[in-house]
Amino acid sequence: MLRNQNRIQSWRLVVWCALPAMLCLWSSPAGAQRTVESLLLDHADSTELIRTSGATQYHLYGNVGFTQGDTRLASDRAVWIPDDGLIEFTGNVGIRQPGRLLLADRVVYRRDNRSVFAYGNVLVEDTTERF
Repeated sequence: MLRNQNRIQSWRLVVWCALPAMLCLWSSPAGAQRTVESLLLDHADSTELIRTSGATQYHLYGNVGFTQGDTRLASDRAVWIPDDGLIEFTGNVGIRQPGRLLLADRVVYRRDNRSVFAYGNVLVEDTTERF
């Protein structure tokens, strides 16, 4: 019985993590070319640069905010790896697009395709009726 409950809970987690990713992807008309808009760091109270053998990371603390086109991303902290196009947001994460809002404890964001993977207390609001 416990094993079945764990499977059900795992399935729910997968659905809740995948749903925000599907909601936050921008769709393009068939055959249309998409250009990747620049991801801009708007604000962070403090920044720490860490260079490893593989990549440069920016550890951002306090009132972190990014913009990509009309997408606004905010959190308490973030780790940004520009070369990989990845940002991991933690603490009071909010992502806003016109007609859409995602809130979570932790979000991994990919710049290139604007995919979002959200974890912990995920809330999604979508008034665009594009389901």
